[in-house]
Amino acid sequence: MKMLTLGRAALAAALAVTALGGVTASAQAAAGCSGASCVGKNPSTMGCTADQTILERVRIDSYLEFQLVSSAACAARWGAFKVSTTGSAGKVTLTATRQVKTPYGWYKNGEEWVVADLSKKGTTRTEMNRNTGDDRHRVCANGFGCTGWRS
Repeated sequence: MKMLTLGRAALAAALAVTALGGVTASAQAAAGCSGASCVGKNPSTMGCTADQTILERVRIDSYLEFQLVSSAACAARWGAFKVSTTGSAGKVTLTATRQVKTPYGWYKNGEEWVVADLSKKGTTRTEMNRNTGDDRHRVCANGFGCTGWRS
């Protein structure tokens, strides 16, 4: 009886951590990279989309938006461009930039980009930049503006 109560308490604690935004064990296990080893890699194929969080989104119209996305399990961030309806003509370059803070100011320490085809429904992602506590990120869509810088 006592072991059953302890097991329930452990399960409740694990669920509480997950509900409060903690990284689940399955998200960590699914991640194929972390931090510096994620740089320049595809977030989907590396399993980093399993725990993704959209930090900021910029809606262009009812069917186009771009996002700054983060994965705690992978310690990485990237940009995503979503097209929810086919039919628009053209392409747009999406750029995810990482800056690191130094005593002399901010400097660029990573830039990943991809061209999104607006005629194809779906999500196009940049490759990843690492994310540490001393940096900030933003995503820009050529001709449509940028997200704010997010630490």
